[in-house]
Amino acid sequence: MSFITLMVPLDAAPGSNLQFTDPATNQTFTVGVPQGAQPGSTFQVQLATQQRRSDSDVAIALAAAAGKMAFKATIATSKATFAAAKYAHSKGWDAKVAKAGVNVAKIAGGALLAGGKMLVNEATKGSSAAAPAAAPLPPPAPNGPGLFWVMVPPGIAPGQQICVLAPTGQQVMVVIPEGAVPGTQFQCQLAS
Repeated sequence: MSFITLMVPLDAAPGSNLQFTDPATNQTFTVGVPQGAQPGSTFQVQLATQQRRSDSDVAIALAAAAGKMAFKATIATSKATFAAAKYAHSKGWDAKVAKAGVNVAKIAGGALLAGGKMLVNEATKGSSAAAPAAAPLPPPAPNGPGLFWVMVPPGIAPGQQICVLAPTGQQVMVVIPEGAVPGTQFQCQLAS
């Protein structure tokens, strides 16, 4: 079970197909750009599994997803800081103003880093224990044809949809069930 972040190409629209390769398996997949995704934006795809994952595998996947979110925030801040500095230089503003901008960026970057650490800590909190506390979900059905497991990613709440590739390669938009919290695993079935 892994999460892949994809960027919508400039010439793509919702419903367009994108091909990507899972870096862990070198397997190539095709997904459709979800509704609401704009060129240049990103979306996550979860590669579902037929078997339920261990709690330690879930904790690792959550920590990796939280780390990616913190990294993306840091890159966005860096790009904004560079653009601001470039603009200030093009205007010939003095070094004092540029230095103040760098100090503000350092403060903002420190805040984002602290937020990223908080996300990682939250995602890995209690990873040595059982799965995160949540309202009870329906008991899993035995594994069978068309059944697969999905994990709730960080930052997603019950009622929201996530893009999942079933083990068959079929793309499915899955609604997070009530009571599910990040790290919770639940079973889904492909429509026949």
